Amino acid sequence: MIYTTDMLDRETKDSYWLTVYASDHGVVPQFASIEVYIQVEDVNDNAPLTSEPLYRPSISENAPRDVSVIQIQAQDPDTAPPGGQDRLSYKIVSGNPQNFFAINPRTGQKAFAAGNYDILTVRTVDGNVEPGTLLRNSLITRCFDCDRCLTVHITVMDNNDNTPVFSQPTYDITISEDTPPDSEVVQVLASDRDEHHKLTYSLQSAIDPNSLLARDLDLSSIGHYVLTVRVTDNGSPPLSTTTVVRIAVTLSDNAGPKFPQPEYQAELTEKAAIGTSVITINAVSQSTLTYNIKLGNANHVFQINQYSGVITTQKPLDYETKPSYTLIVQAANMAGMATNVTVIIQVVDENDNQPVFQQLHYRGSISEAAPINSVVLNSDNSPLVIKATDADRNQNAVLIYQIVEDTAKMFFTVDSGTGSIRTIANLDHETISSFRFHVHVRDNGKPQLTADSPTEVSIQVIDTNDSPPRFTQNAYEAVLLLPTYVGVEALQVSAVDPDKDVPTELTYTLTDGVLQHFTIKPSSGVIVVKNNNFSKERFRFSVKVSDGKFSSTALVTVLVREALDSGLSFSQSIYTSAIQENIANISKVAVVNAIGNRLNEPLRYTLLNAGTKFRIRPTSGVIQTTGIPFDREEQEFYELVVEAKREHDRLHVARVLVRVQVEDINDNAPVFVGLPYYAAVQVEAEPGSHIFKVMAIDGDKGINGEVSYYLKDDHGTDYFHIDSSSGLILTARMLDHELVQQYNFIVRATDNGFPPLSSEVSVILVVNDLNDNPPVFHQLLYEAYVNELAPRGHFVTCVQASDADSSDFDKLEYSILSGNEKMNFVMDKRTGIITLSSHRKQRMDPVYSLNVSVSDGVFTSTAQVHVKVLGANLFNPVFEQNLYEAEIRENAPSGIKVIQVRISDISIHCY
Repeated sequence: MIYTTDMLDRETKDSYWLTVYASDHGVVPQFASIEVYIQVEDVNDNAPLTSEPLYRPSISENAPRDVSVIQIQAQDPDTAPPGGQDRLSYKIVSGNPQNFFAINPRTGQKAFAAGNYDILTVRTVDGNVEPGTLLRNSLITRCFDCDRCLTVHITVMDNNDNTPVFSQPTYDITISEDTPPDSEVVQVLASDRDEHHKLTYSLQSAIDPNSLLARDLDLSSIGHYVLTVRVTDNGSPPLSTTTVVRIAVTLSDNAGPKFPQPEYQAELTEKAAIGTSVITINAVSQSTLTYNIKLGNANHVFQINQYSGVITTQKPLDYETKPSYTLIVQAANMAGMATNVTVIIQVVDENDNQPVFQQLHYRGSISEAAPINSVVLNSDNSPLVIKATDADRNQNAVLIYQIVEDTAKMFFTVDSGTGSIRTIANLDHETISSFRFHVHVRDNGKPQLTADSPTEVSIQVIDTNDSPPRFTQNAYEAVLLLPTYVGVEALQVSAVDPDKDVPTELTYTLTDGVLQHFTIKPSSGVIVVKNNNFSKERFRFSVKVSDGKFSSTALVTVLVREALDSGLSFSQSIYTSAIQENIANISKVAVVNAIGNRLNEPLRYTLLNAGTKFRIRPTSGVIQTTGIPFDREEQEFYELVVEAKREHDRLHVARVLVRVQVEDINDNAPVFVGLPYYAAVQVEAEPGSHIFKVMAIDGDKGINGEVSYYLKDDHGTDYFHIDSSSGLILTARMLDHELVQQYNFIVRATDNGFPPLSSEVSVILVVNDLNDNPPVFHQLLYEAYVNELAPRGHFVTCVQASDADSSDFDKLEYSILSGNEKMNFVMDKRTGIITLSSHRKQRMDPVYSLNVSVSDGVFTSTAQVHVKVLGANLFNPVFEQNLYEAEIRENAPSGIKVIQVRISDISIHCY
């Protein structure tokens, strides 16, 4: 017997599988077992549960009968009886006394009949409620232990279906003309049966429901008013209606004075004499009136006749001080009643003010290359504008500018509208570099007035490179005494550029005819001896100077003469000295000494080719540097020519040569040449094979210029090494292209100076591949399908292969080895694409097995391609029936089977 040991709950676990063992009590017990399945039967022990405790649906008041309001859903964990339907049923318990609503007892769907706002209590019942009963009220009192109730609030929504209605069809009102503004005239009221509607009243423009008097009434002008008032609700769409308001204006016994117009305007020239009549104002009243200016009469400029209402001036007017007046004039009757009116008096401007310049001096500039009609500029590159002011207005304030000096008028004009200065002629800085003139200004009034004094204008004409340089002399002449030496200065020419303010550099050159014996220093104009083997005694040539755009020439004559015996000689036939490069200090180079002069006879020493780096003391013969550093790499030797002569004697001279050597220091690092370094090496190169040679040069001399080479990169030294003296790069071991295709390493070049200087360069070596790997197909077996009716050239498949030797990738060729005896297929040898041949027959075999190959020229690999031919689909599929019908419950869940349709295809293959 199997017993329960605890309470069962079907909703937690609805079945159990038990294994029962039986054994005997023998010496060797024997066992037997059996499987027992226990199904837990359901009892109604759970109340239904709804998704929400409170529902708040709404429905329009015009909704038709039997429209769905809300779907109430509940769930019961208990199961339905065997063979029965869902055990849940719904009913309305309370809140529906007029039976406006009904609920489907099986689905919980609430329907509408008619009514206003209802609060319903809906009960969900499980158990033995009779199915199919439609409940329309809350009178059911039957209740079960597991009933569950919920509340449904249904709001009936109002529609805008009523037009507003005025309380009266017309309104008739009487009002006195002295009724003040903002007084209430009449209140029109309307009502609307619809709920929560705001009513809006309008009288052409929006007004309040309480109609107010907008302005003073005038019985003599209008005595009767007919107004139409419209009221509109804010429904959708809005509804409106109108009513008529008739207003009659009556005369008041105590009416005050009335002006025929609300405002008076007048104009008066500022030159009007005292006592000039301005305007007359009149008011209407039943008794005698008196007038008085209450406000706006500043400084008592105006007065009014208290009986006639004539306003006159009693002080002078000034437009610039006050251009208009706004007077408040009051009219009072004998009863003490008064009325105010506004009088606006405009003062008309007269030309009574002179123009005044804002500055006494204006400064500007303009380029001499500026075209005509260009604007003169300020220092900030904004247009130079002459500005003056005139206190008058309109035409009286229109200013006209005029240049006073005739010379300036030839080149400039002042724009009358803006005051800017423009050119009317071309300018030339070399002719006139600046202008200083005066500008007058006058207005356009009547009579015209001018400023008390003109303003001064200064304009600087900016120089541009528009003039050629000029030599200081038209012709130069010099005497060159023999013997002379290369580098001796014959003479110096000089030129000036009229464009002084333009930063240009003058360059001197010689004509081609004298390049054999003389040369000229381009920057200084010094003509020096180039070849001292003269073939004639007179040389005449032209020298040219250029500023980069323009040039000029001058004539140079050099006379070659033998020097006369002076009786002087130097203590040495040649002097030698040495100086170190890069030294900026002034130092002594050598001391030359001439002999042969008389006692106490002074001699004068001159360096004939001193240049910029040497100088000589004229009385002592001491040769010094000028402090400009020497660069041995630029020039290693200098040969200076020293001339000794007596004072005031040009032709009797003695000359000697001083040779100066510039000693080298290690100030130049090696420089690689022939960049960039890019080389290739064959993969089969043996260790020690020559690959490439790098070269670096050092501008220093001797040991300072000797260069040694080293490999800096550790990775490169494993496979390569370099000859330190020659820069030759060699292989250190065998290379493998499949492992490394390119090597990048650094070569350092170091000189042997102290301290040593070095440079580095990158070297790229590419390993050329060797064909030592066969190509490999990506697949050993390819499968493809093709329709038997496919056209010629139709794509079938594509086979692809790769080769570890990158150099062989473009060399791969594909071909069909076998299986294509009927020539039904064609393969592209470069791409591996297989297509249908143009020679194939209409009827094809069901299957083709093609053996394909790929070759890199040395190695070959193969693969198989299986092509299956599909039968042609020549017929359309056909349904077994022309019409299918099915039925389905309206609450059926999604995914349920509705019907099954069938088709057939008589082709060989089904699609």
